[in-house]
Amino acid sequence: MTKAGATPQKRRKSIQIAESKLEVLPPEKAQALFTIPMMEEAVNVLVTNLRATKRMWSQAAGDFVEIPDGPTQVESAKIMLAYGIGQPVQRVISVTTPENDLAKDFEQKLKQSPALRESLQDMVNKAAAAPDAEH
Repeated sequence: MTKAGATPQKRRKSIQIAESKLEVLPPEKAQALFTIPMMEEAVNVLVTNLRATKRMWSQAAGDFVEIPDGPTQVESAKIMLAYGIGQPVQRVISVTTPENDLAKDFEQKLKQSPALRESLQDMVNKAAAAPDAEH
């Protein structure tokens, strides 16, 4: 819980501090923290959440009705699959282009966009008219 009036920068800093204190526990230490009954209870909660419902007002019934809580059910299923089977392989694709390709791409965009050419020309004119511009 954050104090009223806390700035986003202060919140971000406190999150960074908290994250820096987290450590990944080796399995033998993690097992010492969580007893078998605790782990069984966690599994029971996930199984129960597969059938989670929520109450919503029904105009037709004139009362609250139970409806499936889809987001909770999906999240529970994802967690069970991730820890039961294993998380899927995650790929990170990084694309880099040589600098001359960037220049060619920019040139092509300039040719295709009158608005981009006008905006760039305005920037050049402002920079040239600036009192500290070198001539």
